[in-house]
Amino acid sequence: MLELLDEQSRRDAAELARLGDLSWLLDEHQETRIYQHYRDFESRMHEYEGDGFYNCWMLDAGRQVGKTFSTSLIRVEDCVRWPGSRYLMACAEEVSLSEFIIPNIDTIIEYLPADIRPTFIKHHRGMKAAYWFPNGSVLKLVGIDKNPKGLRGPRCDGASIHEAGFPKKLAKTIVGVIQPQFQRGRDPTLILESSAPEDADHDFDVVFKPSCERRRAYVFMTIDDNTALSQRKKDAILSAAREIDAEDTEREYYGKRVRNRVKTVFPEVGEHMRLSSYELPKYGLAMTTLDPGQIHLFAVSFSVYDVTRGQVVFVDDWAESNPNTERVAAVVAAREYDLFGTPPNPRLARIPLEDEHDSRGELRARGWRSLLAGDRCEALAERLHSLSQRLSGEELSTWQYWNSETNQWESNPVVRFSDTQLQVINDLSTIYGLTVSPTTKDDLVDSMVKNARARMVQGRVAFGPLAEQTYKHMNAAQWNNQHTKFAEHNLYGHVDLAACGVYALRNWPAYWNVLPDPPEHLGKSGDSWVGDVVYENDESHAELGDFF
Repeated sequence: MLELLDEQSRRDAAELARLGDLSWLLDEHQETRIYQHYRDFESRMHEYEGDGFYNCWMLDAGRQVGKTFSTSLIRVEDCVRWPGSRYLMACAEEVSLSEFIIPNIDTIIEYLPADIRPTFIKHHRGMKAAYWFPNGSVLKLVGIDKNPKGLRGPRCDGASIHEAGFPKKLAKTIVGVIQPQFQRGRDPTLILESSAPEDADHDFDVVFKPSCERRRAYVFMTIDDNTALSQRKKDAILSAAREIDAEDTEREYYGKRVRNRVKTVFPEVGEHMRLSSYELPKYGLAMTTLDPGQIHLFAVSFSVYDVTRGQVVFVDDWAESNPNTERVAAVVAAREYDLFGTPPNPRLARIPLEDEHDSRGELRARGWRSLLAGDRCEALAERLHSLSQRLSGEELSTWQYWNSETNQWESNPVVRFSDTQLQVINDLSTIYGLTVSPTTKDDLVDSMVKNARARMVQGRVAFGPLAEQTYKHMNAAQWNNQHTKFAEHNLYGHVDLAACGVYALRNWPAYWNVLPDPPEHLGKSGDSWVGDVVYENDESHAELGDFF
């Protein structure tokens, strides 16, 4: 390309190129908004060394901005400026190397004088595609989907990830594979450039964006910022894109975080369903739903039917990888006691307060304190242990509902449902006294999810502040390519709390006709009336009242 310039321009371009300055190839918006911002970030990034990602810079830009050309140019400059350096350019899909990365780099290096121009070699010294510079620098190219191991190496002076909003487990890849290579690099930097992610709660947005914004290492641009495109061309591009998919156009060109409605399991879920605070009504029904997992999360969701709101409100949740059944039983008992005043079943008396060991010092039984360690209800360990030792199993929860069919008060939760893992159901029920029923497992797509979405459309679903993870799982849930099950999410795994939510919304309608309030003609209502009936002339109940 240098031959297209006049002689003086060629000399000037060659001189700048040898200094590692190719910024004159950029359009005005690329130079001022991207290039200069990045070079300024380089000079001040050490001010934030206390931040785990202090050397990360982010370009959050829509299509037709020239983000890939700009970041490619920066890395070519770096290779020229620093002889013997090692840089990495990666993209989510290997096909993007030949479609975007390589054509951009080839265009840029055409403006380098022949004596500093790199050679592209597909395989060399055990390394796949890379540009080898005469000064010993190497710019390695990797498609993460086909060659994730290609990211590894002994040393890296800087890395750039193209369309960083799309690789699965972005944070894990960066922390586990790329950052260790930075330890021997020369002031290495990490450039993340991408259009808006399709997945809700992608690492690009959740992990890296807040850090970059905090350190003034973040640039946001849309197609409207491209000063090289006429308005007529912009309108034509946008018009054609909107004909195909209007929502995706807003994401791709304007950086709006919109979900793919075809892949999204619950497109109705949104911020309007979140409650900043929530108090249980005077009377109501509660339900606990479980989704057992060993490889995946074991998830538990707690919900109530609030007749005063006409809504199912998810009030709490818990999820943990590979817990044993005793841990699950302890957490469920603690949460139900904390939420609904549900007394622990006497069968939980088998759990001691502290861990017990045999004469050889080996663990014989885990105690309440150990089982609830790290849980938000761990302070209840001593109380739960005491109550489980003393109660008969006939006591009711403090939050109750009136059963008009039997004309008596009933305890909460009204029912517990679980995925059809019979061993877990049997152990919780028979060993720990937590009665659990298997949920009906209709076709996931045609029945269970559609039923849940129907409740959402009707405005009958809300999420309390303690059920934040249930909200996030249901908001992030996407279908696999066959639309037969939930796809694995980079942050929430198999979105197991979304499954709990489906089980709850699948089973709640059977209880919607239950009116939890007592009939007015009885003349008494409220806690005092409940106490008169349930705890009348019973010393054990009176003693229980001291704890509730």
